[in-house]
Amino acid sequence: MNILQALLFCPKNAVPNFLVILGIALVFIAGCGGESKPPAPPSPSVIVAPVVQKTVSIYGEYVGQTESPRSIELRARVEGFLDKINFKEGNLVNKGDLLFIIDPRKYRADLQQAKAQLAGNKAALLKARQDAKRYQSLHAKDAVSTSRLESVVAHEKQMEATVRADYQLLEQAKLNLSFTKVFAPLSGRIGRTDVRVGSLVGKADPTLLATISQVDPVFVNISVSERDYLLTAKRMDDIKKNQPAGEHNAKKKSSLTMILADDSVHAFNGTINFVGRTVDEFTSTLPLRIEFPNPKGILRPGQFARIRAVLSEHPNALLIPQRAVQEGMEGTSVFVVSADNIVEKRRIKVGSRQGSQWVIEEGLRPGEQVITEGLQKVRPGIQVNLTTEQTPGNGHSLPAPETSKSNPPTESTPET
Repeated sequence: MNILQALLFCPKNAVPNFLVILGIALVFIAGCGGESKPPAPPSPSVIVAPVVQKTVSIYGEYVGQTESPRSIELRARVEGFLDKINFKEGNLVNKGDLLFIIDPRKYRADLQQAKAQLAGNKAALLKARQDAKRYQSLHAKDAVSTSRLESVVAHEKQMEATVRADYQLLEQAKLNLSFTKVFAPLSGRIGRTDVRVGSLVGKADPTLLATISQVDPVFVNISVSERDYLLTAKRMDDIKKNQPAGEHNAKKKSSLTMILADDSVHAFNGTINFVGRTVDEFTSTLPLRIEFPNPKGILRPGQFARIRAVLSEHPNALLIPQRAVQEGMEGTSVFVVSADNIVEKRRIKVGSRQGSQWVIEEGLRPGEQVITEGLQKVRPGIQVNLTTEQTPGNGHSLPAPETSKSNPPTESTPET
């Protein structure tokens, strides 16, 4: 039964009350029947970073081992008891420092004996010469026979030879006496000695006393790939062409950096000392020897070190933080924010890694802004609130080396 039928059958005295109730019901139904539209959600806040344009360097990093340019073994060249050791093991010594003293008394006596023998034979030679001169005069007068004269002259020649031999013995005695003092043949670091004061050295074989290694400069031997060698050679050729000072500036720009085991950087740059004649046919690498100054003797032979070198430079390269790059089914992309704060998803091509940044080869322009934080809250076409990321300072002593151009770090890409 509808409302009209209810009015027809309703008693007359009840019609006013029914109309009042009907009006209230209609108002209630009208208020409950409509749905109000919810307010739009606020724009998400994100952090963005600008696309930076600057010259970047591509680095190569190689593992090498330090080597002394010269290492000399000090050996006892004469036999005797060790009298003194005038150094502390492991310390730096200078060229000409007196290091060891072997008991010299025997060799002083040998020297005096050689001098005395020489003096006696020189006197005998003088008499032989006088005799030869006298016999020559007598022979001229037929006072002596020819055989007697020949015998006297032969004795003179024999004494001359004896005196010459005595001079050699005297020099040998002087050498033996000098060998009782062992001096440093070069400046460097001296190692441990296995002999002690009072030890008998030099008997039968030359006893090893100690070893000195030159430590300033030091060499580092590395091997580089053919690709890296060609990149470096081209860069050096460009430097020589563009710099009037040619060779000097090229050497300065080609200097290499050594990173030590504790990740500290050696205070002095190195230069190429030697380049191998051929490329190894099995490994396709070329041997290089790098020379590094080491005036304080910090570096020691046998240390492992990383050598970092600039292989090439790319002017006007575009860089963005690694956090902004995403890898999905469609490839590598970033979220770019337009001038009116609208989000756009952009496909890009990444190049080498520079520290915490990627070099972008395609897809971006200088000055554009990419989202680095809040990626999970955005999708293409929405408007966002921006906070600009602070550009990191140049606190690192060295940029990071080049890494692979593929497989950038990934983050989850929201569905679009």
